[in-house]
Amino acid sequence: MADDVGVQESSSFGAVLRQLRVGAGLTQEALAERSGLGIRSIQGLERGETHPRRETLRRLTRALGLSADDAARFEHAGQPSPRSHREDDPGGVSHEHPRPESGVRHNLPVQLTTFVGREREQSTLASTVSATRLLTLVGTGGCGKTRLALQVAAEAIDRFPDGVWLAELAPLSDSGLVAKAVATALGVREAADRPIRETLLASLRSRCLLLVLDNCEHLIDGSAALADAVLRACPNVQILATSREPLGIDGEVAWRVPSLSVGPDDDAARPEQVLAYEAARLFVDRAIAAEPTFALNRHNAAAVSQVCRRLDGIPLAIELAARRVRALSAEQIAERLDHRFHLLTGGSRAALPRQQTLAATVEWSYNLLDPAERALFERLAVFAGGFTLDACESIVDDGPSCGAALGLLTQLVEKSLVLAETVADGTKRYRLLETLRQYAHERLLETGELDDVRRRHAAHFAALAEEAGRQVLGADQVTWLDRLDRDHDNVHAALAWAIERGQAELGLRMAAGLAYFWYFRGHYSEGRSLRAAVLGLPSGPATDALRSEVLQGGGMLALHQGDYPTARGFVEESVSLARRVGDRRLLAAALAIMGFVTRVQCDYATAQVVLEEGRDLARAAGDSFHAAMAVHHLGLLALEGDRDAEAAWTLNEESLALFRELGNRRMIGVTLLAMGRAARLRGDAEQARALIGEALSLTMQVGDTGHLPQMLCHVGALEADAGHVERAVRLAACAITLNAREGTRLWPVVERERDAWLAEVRCRLGEERFAAAWAEGAALTRDQAVAEALATTGKSAAATDVVPERV
Repeated sequence: MADDVGVQESSSFGAVLRQLRVGAGLTQEALAERSGLGIRSIQGLERGETHPRRETLRRLTRALGLSADDAARFEHAGQPSPRSHREDDPGGVSHEHPRPESGVRHNLPVQLTTFVGREREQSTLASTVSATRLLTLVGTGGCGKTRLALQVAAEAIDRFPDGVWLAELAPLSDSGLVAKAVATALGVREAADRPIRETLLASLRSRCLLLVLDNCEHLIDGSAALADAVLRACPNVQILATSREPLGIDGEVAWRVPSLSVGPDDDAARPEQVLAYEAARLFVDRAIAAEPTFALNRHNAAAVSQVCRRLDGIPLAIELAARRVRALSAEQIAERLDHRFHLLTGGSRAALPRQQTLAATVEWSYNLLDPAERALFERLAVFAGGFTLDACESIVDDGPSCGAALGLLTQLVEKSLVLAETVADGTKRYRLLETLRQYAHERLLETGELDDVRRRHAAHFAALAEEAGRQVLGADQVTWLDRLDRDHDNVHAALAWAIERGQAELGLRMAAGLAYFWYFRGHYSEGRSLRAAVLGLPSGPATDALRSEVLQGGGMLALHQGDYPTARGFVEESVSLARRVGDRRLLAAALAIMGFVTRVQCDYATAQVVLEEGRDLARAAGDSFHAAMAVHHLGLLALEGDRDAEAAWTLNEESLALFRELGNRRMIGVTLLAMGRAARLRGDAEQARALIGEALSLTMQVGDTGHLPQMLCHVGALEADAGHVERAVRLAACAITLNAREGTRLWPVVERERDAWLAEVRCRLGEERFAAAWAEGAALTRDQAVAEALATTGKSAAATDVVPERV
């Protein structure tokens, strides 16, 4: 710095700082950037509103490039002046914070790190602070409540004539000390003959200020009592509190602090895509602070995104993870997150002990629970991907009563250990952040209850799967498929437990109930793997009926993946077991599905025989669904084997009426598709287009994405017939791409039809135009392909109710 610029010892620190900054030719913004401090911090120091900490002095000294002598005088100027007790302070209270009337308008600490993201939250909270007397920021430990509150408070200083004042309650252990802590923060002196709360209220009664109460959760009763007294006695005082649960008093607005935004699971994520999310920006910022050579690049972007996602966007956890870049790569950090409580340690030495490790942060919340709340929290670790109240009640049948489960769960939600979310159908679901779930799991292991709780969990989801297996064939099909989708992880975990424990009957019940869920929602590989494991469990003749059902579903899944020998073996064994059991309904179902499999494999003679037997048995047993299925496939036999459009139309019209009675939208869709194909065969392109469009719309509403490639090929055939050859090629290319991506295969007859019209349009287009159209189709997303196909038929994916009573 210039030789003629020295530190004047008689000046205030703010004046000295301003003098040195100007002498160094720096703006406030430039000094903030060079020192790593915030611009508001520099402004506050120069105005004398805040006092520098030792670390702040060190950063500024380095940023200003001070000589040794100037640095010494600069640090001397930054030392707090000696304080003495005033004669009129009989209580001898030490005033570590300036009083409001001293001219200083706040006691907010200088922030030593940048504030990342939260723009939307800051805007919302700025408005909320203005409109409410008590705003409590609630959230799980480490979610950034304090930092957000301080940011909002700093922005609000100019709106309060008597300033903004922070009372830090974290170090206290006695609710009786809350009033004294607030008085100390405000510079209110204790009188010997008067309770400190009365003195505090008297001092605040005429003031207009914002009081920040930080970390109230462990002193919730004392914090609530003081806040209530202040609100009632001091009309111009507003309170901003942080706590892991609301204070629970009149006039309170509780605002839950969300985690930072995280990116999707994408192994190909680019750095600029990752940085679009707050959690990743925080990780990168703190990683560079810990290791200046760190850089986000195409090699580590996906790993950084994964770390942030698996840490649920919790700021404290992300900051602790970012510190590890000194010794580990982002990829290594991600690999070790299954042991996050051992990995995520080593926070700031200046932080509270509970903020120095992730385990300590969670343990702080856990220790505030009563024994019943702890027991439920531990048991909730068995849930994967969330749970309902019914599921929660199912795991506490020998602990708290089911009636008490709701109360305990509500308390865990209030204390920010469980998240409550409203799903699409308006119901509530609950979940633990993964960090909390891992902690609860470790605690549950220590109790020795884990296997028993998992048994109850498996029993609950086995019952759910069985009921869903019945319901997905009727009018509530989509509701139940969506319900199973929401509990997909739980169902998988329950079935895995049954397999692990050799519970054959339980596993078979679940696999049978999940047959159409796996098939309709495209979980082919998962379903086949779990079925194989269940079928491999030792079992006796008592489970033959269940094994027959499981083999039926296995046959459909293998068929869709083009594994025809396995599919055929499964359905033949299923029929054999059903005949041995002697159950007409079971045999009717097995025969209908065997007819389906043999028809797809073009074994039309066998298909005709088994479908007719299955149809007759289903009718006799009153099984409308499998009767309709058998008739539908008989119609397709007429279409594919005999090229008889009229017979195909008539049989599928009969099947359609039965599926309408059942309300099974998925099967209405596939039956309309068969009728559309029949209409195309007899030359009625307009009717074919309308029927196939309706079929596609219904199928997408059900979520049957696995059937989409078949339908795209049929729409492509219509486009080829109409001369829209480039669109036909695009749809065929997309269909093949989707098959390859999902490991499925078109039915052989559809492949043959597609290859025939593709060969014709290839000749009409020429190689160059054909290749261009093919590349465009292969690049289409599933949603884009559906939109293009529906546009050709005049339908939309939302047109669920336009299914004519009679076609």
